[in-house]
Amino acid sequence: MPKLFFLRPASFIPAQLCLMALLIVGLASCGKKVELKDPKHYQKGPISFNYPANWSIDQEQADEDIQYIVIESPGSGLFVVQAHTSAYAMDLNDFAEWFSEEAAANMPIVKRSIGEFTPIEALPSKTLKAGIAEDFSISLFGQQVPHKAAYYLAEEGDLHAFIITQYREDISTELAPGYKLIFDTLKVAPQ
Repeated sequence: MPKLFFLRPASFIPAQLCLMALLIVGLASCGKKVELKDPKHYQKGPISFNYPANWSIDQEQADEDIQYIVIESPGSGLFVVQAHTSAYAMDLNDFAEWFSEEAAANMPIVKRSIGEFTPIEALPSKTLKAGIAEDFSISLFGQQVPHKAAYYLAEEGDLHAFIITQYREDISTELAPGYKLIFDTLKVAPQ
């Protein structure tokens, strides 16, 4: 695992913010129908995709080496893209475990379990090289809420991108069309 990767925490996905957003939105609301008509388009740096009209860019940051975007559904779904040069590359398994551990350690109000990781055989996009799934739960006041996360890797030249989907288990079918739209249009291309 490259140590350099961890020396830049300010430029890396702030897992605690990402998961707090998921928790707040996820525990406070239920999913709304995905609006696929007139999707929004995102294009910045090496990343481009379309996303549902009723989803929003919640966080975004870019510098010359690392770019990340957090897209949030009205329910409890997140779609995260983090692209970086190979200088900050790491193995997908290491990334998924690191992200899960950081998320669990940085959720002050709730308890997040660390799930078991299993390979994803059928990848949702030709852009993706590998995928890992994680089943975990978030517990608030003794109430366990089952969640799922999927971690994917896309590589193009010197560019590496981790893509993360996260959602409450009970609304996976509601979010599926939105995730499909993003995956179908996702492009990761070095500039």
